Amino acid sequence: MLDHVGELGQAAQAMRERGRVIRADLETLIVSLQFQDRVSQVITAVDDDMGRLHRSVETAQPLPPAPQWLQELQRSYTMRDQRQAHRADDGAAAPAAPSARKVVFF
Repeated sequence: MLDHVGELGQAAQAMRERGRVIRADLETLIVSLQFQDRVSQVITAVDDDMGRLHRSVETAQPLPPAPQWLQELQRSYTMRDQRQAHRADDGAAAPAAPSARKVVFF
């Protein structure tokens, strides 16, 4: 009976270890998907902005002043860090560093 209980304990430990490996793999996958989504958003914003520039040049329309162009670009922002970086570029106070206890992927 004690041998059987010992085997069950070892099997439970092996299952816990496999669970930790699966959890780590899932966390890595989620971060990778988040990164892929973020890169896709940035590429889309850049592509849209380049298209806007191309249309302006193609139609020989004068380009708007830089602040107006940036204001239009800001409408495409999807992430808080983009808005914070934009405000920092405007001379606003830089955002505070994230808390060490808080998980920040990007």
